[in-house]
Amino acid sequence: MKTEVITSVKLIAVVFEIFWRDILQPAGGEYTASLLVILISILLGGIALGVGHAFGLKKLSLFGKEELAQAIISSALLGALALIVAGLSTGAVAFGAKGGCYGAADAPVIDFAACNMREISNSALNISQLAYKASAISGFAGSLRINIGIASTQPFASLSQSSGELFRMGSNFSLLYAIGSSWESILLLISAKALTVFFPIGLLLRSFFATRKAGAAIMGLCVSLFVFLPIFLAAFYTSFEEADYFAAAQGALRGYDERFSFLPQIDLEKENSLKSAINSLAEGDFASQTDMLFAPMSAYLGVAFDLLVLYPVISLLLSLVFARELYVALGGSLQFFWRDA
Repeated sequence: MKTEVITSVKLIAVVFEIFWRDILQPAGGEYTASLLVILISILLGGIALGVGHAFGLKKLSLFGKEELAQAIISSALLGALALIVAGLSTGAVAFGAKGGCYGAADAPVIDFAACNMREISNSALNISQLAYKASAISGFAGSLRINIGIASTQPFASLSQSSGELFRMGSNFSLLYAIGSSWESILLLISAKALTVFFPIGLLLRSFFATRKAGAAIMGLCVSLFVFLPIFLAAFYTSFEEADYFAAAQGALRGYDERFSFLPQIDLEKENSLKSAINSLAEGDFASQTDMLFAPMSAYLGVAFDLLVLYPVISLLLSLVFARELYVALGGSLQFFWRDA
């Protein structure tokens, strides 16, 4: 028995030396914590297996076999994950990534997805600000009243409703900006912490039978959110361009602002100034120009909703399906292989 224990200890020492010299030190970075967890699992399994054989403790020996087998699976999973992440570092090219969000050649797809989310959110914010300006201009015009003798008239009274609609559309774009910013924060959190914090925690919990399912759930979720979620998002973002819709909406709103921004600045105390402004609005076909804003804005609102709400939700649901399958695969026990050993 003493000889078996000494042999097990020597084997563990050799494994530790190889693991530290050839695997742990070269890897470093985001995989260090995960590798340490695997090493601890190997050490525990080796000690349990050696002591169990030495003293004839079948349950302890079985536990050692289970831990070693789970450590091997964890090592294989970590290696596969490292290869996938390395492949995804240049995977943005496969999705047709271009423009400012393409970034460095080795940038992971999740950073590409987060950058796209940020740019689309900023575009929605830009349209929101311009829509609020257009709402203020049309609302001011709708409130103008001219007194002619005992009669009075509001030549642009119908624009009060258009002003309210422009304000609501601006609020919708503001909401989309908030949603997009939240998605961006989530993606950046996943990019920064999924592999360095949560995945090692999942590995550690998976190393023990009592918490194996919880660890498998965390690992499956980390892999799905870091790998599959950005892949789906990148596929959507490179398949559906929003630049043309944004340019059309922005151009219409900016042209409207440049043409009629003088209106809220007129001196209402001067009758001639007011009449001149109303004549300018009438000659410029102000009412129809206001109505023409809604078509490009509505088109871009639909596209922005798809890119900031619909597609991310679909991507998340698909990722959760993969997470569940990984949980089922990683959460099981291997004792049936050697139950009778």
